[in-house]
Amino acid sequence: MRYVSQLLVTILLLTISTLSYAQCAVSVPLLMCDANGDWSVDIDDITAIGLAKGSPATDDGDTRDIDKDGFITVLDARQCVAMCDLPQCAINDPDYPGYTLVRLDAGPDLENRTLAALIEAQPKTIVELPAGTFSFLGELSVSVDNIVLRGQGMTANGGTVLNFAGQASGSQGILATGNNFVVEDLAVEDTPGDGIKMEGSDGVTVRRVRVEWTNGPDENNGPYGLYPVQTRNVLIEDSEVRGASDAGVYVGQSEIIIVRRNYVYENVAGIEIENSKFADVYENHTTGNTAGILVFDLPGPSIQGGEATRVFDNIIVDNNEPNFAPAGNIVGVVPSGIGLMIMANDDIEAFGNTITGNQSFATLIVSYYFVDEDVSKPTYDPVAEKIYIHDNTTSNNAYAPKGDASLVGIVLGAAQDHFYDSSGVGTEYGLLVEFPDGLTESQAICIVDNGPETSMGRFNISAVLGGRSPDDWATSTDPAFFDCRHASLPPIELESPVDPGNPTPPNPVELCDVQGSGINAQAYKANCPNLSDYRLFADATNPLADANGGVIYDLNTPLFTDYANKYRFVFVPEGAKAAYRATEAFDFPVGTIIAKTFTIQADLRDDNSAQDIIETRLMIRRSVGWIALPFIWNSDKSDAVLTVTGGTQQISWIDNDGDSRMTDYVIPNTNNCANCHGEDGMLPLGTTARSLNKDFTYDSGTANQLEHWMAVNILSGVPGDTASIPSIPRWKDTSANLGERARGYLDVNCAGCHKPGGAGDTSGLLLGYFQPFGTEVGECKRPVAAGGGSGGFEFDIVPGNAHESIMTYRMLSNELKVKMPEIGRSVIHTEGVALIAEWINAMDAVDCGSQ
Repeated sequence: MRYVSQLLVTILLLTISTLSYAQCAVSVPLLMCDANGDWSVDIDDITAIGLAKGSPATDDGDTRDIDKDGFITVLDARQCVAMCDLPQCAINDPDYPGYTLVRLDAGPDLENRTLAALIEAQPKTIVELPAGTFSFLGELSVSVDNIVLRGQGMTANGGTVLNFAGQASGSQGILATGNNFVVEDLAVEDTPGDGIKMEGSDGVTVRRVRVEWTNGPDENNGPYGLYPVQTRNVLIEDSEVRGASDAGVYVGQSEIIIVRRNYVYENVAGIEIENSKFADVYENHTTGNTAGILVFDLPGPSIQGGEATRVFDNIIVDNNEPNFAPAGNIVGVVPSGIGLMIMANDDIEAFGNTITGNQSFATLIVSYYFVDEDVSKPTYDPVAEKIYIHDNTTSNNAYAPKGDASLVGIVLGAAQDHFYDSSGVGTEYGLLVEFPDGLTESQAICIVDNGPETSMGRFNISAVLGGRSPDDWATSTDPAFFDCRHASLPPIELESPVDPGNPTPPNPVELCDVQGSGINAQAYKANCPNLSDYRLFADATNPLADANGGVIYDLNTPLFTDYANKYRFVFVPEGAKAAYRATEAFDFPVGTIIAKTFTIQADLRDDNSAQDIIETRLMIRRSVGWIALPFIWNSDKSDAVLTVTGGTQQISWIDNDGDSRMTDYVIPNTNNCANCHGEDGMLPLGTTARSLNKDFTYDSGTANQLEHWMAVNILSGVPGDTASIPSIPRWKDTSANLGERARGYLDVNCAGCHKPGGAGDTSGLLLGYFQPFGTEVGECKRPVAAGGGSGGFEFDIVPGNAHESIMTYRMLSNELKVKMPEIGRSVIHTEGVALIAEWINAMDAVDCGSQ
């Protein structure tokens, strides 16, 4: 029928065309998208339009130029894909051949359908959003490899705009952790936290994306617009960012990076390359920011050693916005009015840039001693080396230095277009990295050929601010010091995409609806639609007792989740055992199911008051690793339904003080589970020796849990003397050591993310129970990327002063961009905060500012 209709349309168009030609004696377009003139729109046309993208239209009647903008673009190709109803068109996208296309229509449930599409997608899937402006209330998360998320353009008129102003869950608009992730042709507006964050990915592409805080510069805006961190093979192009309270485009702790042709304005930092290697930043336009482009290396992140960045052919103009970063953030030290700033990074080349109208400096090169003279970390080099700034067009810079930038004019007698801080070089001050004989020729700071009237100067900031003799300041405005050259750095070439690392395993749902008694042992292979399909409990309506072969267990200190009670069971396949581990999670065999059910007690003062069953979460050990499945109990509590997108439910209870409480309890989606349980590979969190080593009252009597697991043959390798196993004390046991109680609380509630390889390790804050206390646990540690989460404070933990510690500030907040943990709770655990505050206040007082 389709082809008959197409033939009739074709005949009609031919007739019209013939009549038009006879009357006007000119050729007219025959059929839009018909690139080859065969009177049909098919895969050949789609391919031809794809190959022609970027070229100008031949004339106003070019059938390939659908939007009539004079060019053949990918947007034209996509509109033609939509016009072609042949199935081959959908699976042969001109940019992503072989990908499956999931096209979503507008509608009130677009957010839920988008999240479901991203969670359920197989590798090599395009999720395409419709045109329009849509309010999203929760974070979109992507963990599958080879996913394309795209819209219809980044403009408000005709594009796809996702507005997060009313966001109620999640800490960023979009979070992607899969490899080869592409986001393109859409806009993200007004997120409380970061706009789009990509973490741990090999292969990141952001093109034609707008991230904007529509109110303009404001310290309450999210910190980062486009935010790849601990990534590799990064391409950010043709995008716009406005209003970020830290950096518009920020690439951190990453390698092999291209940032090109972006427009970034009214951010604190326009573009920031931080603790990263091998980057090309070119043909960008940065204007109206506090600083145009930053290339930093900082001691706080888990990865240090930034080097080999080229900054070239950019327009860096009028970056004079007053610094609006929240107090406590490292970017807050950046003076307003800087074109290019390099801090503690090595082997940087800047050339071909137009740098004008920046009131403090055209370029600024500083050591990290500018921030902290006493920095001390063996893995960190605070001195900038091998900097090559040449052949730039500079004019009208340094005309009215702001803030700390004015020190240069005071010391040198006049402001300088280019300034170099020589702290750590040619000194005898006992700093971490010394160059008492100066930098070698290969390490030199070279600033040449940047215009006939370019001024440049230098001195040792740490000597000046440290009150040392002027003889030690090493002041100079002689350009001869900078008259040197280095070999040019090579262009960055992105590597070939890695193969998908997480192909979707088979999902044999036929194993689910199987009648029988006892556990449905084979159902672990499937994502069953109902909890009852697994037959985990003798009474399917009661997941709190009588497990079919499962063993109930409890933790010394449990994770806090809105004062919910939790009932935990582990089901180990018959005849198999888990392997004991001294510090890590136990190694469970394939087929293991861990079930955790959450209930809300009507009255926390009465253990016998009614309980409302809310959700049951399963972690299932399959041959490919652990997976997490959230089940929400239905209204009549007859069963729980698999809901991969999670949800919210209003709950109420009476607290320990007798006050009535109410909140919107958040049930995580499948991807949220990976945030805490591990993005590279999920693992259970509570099944560790330190958490399980305690007595529990079973139906058969009281016994040590580890000994009981051995006795019922689900665990092997437990030491004979369980009393010798280091264990977390119960957090509210005031007879136990205060420090151990606090560290145990942080281990359970925070270390899932704040551990090596966890979602929070990019901050450099590590909170595992066995981590030696010190800077990495937060002692006098400056935040890396806290944004508004710093609360104006400078250090994660100020010993002796919980009130000025960022840790307690974030635990006491319920703001999305501030609160920690960032997911898993909707109310503040006041008792837990009190414990951490008591621990910090009990420490010997330290003046972190003098450390």
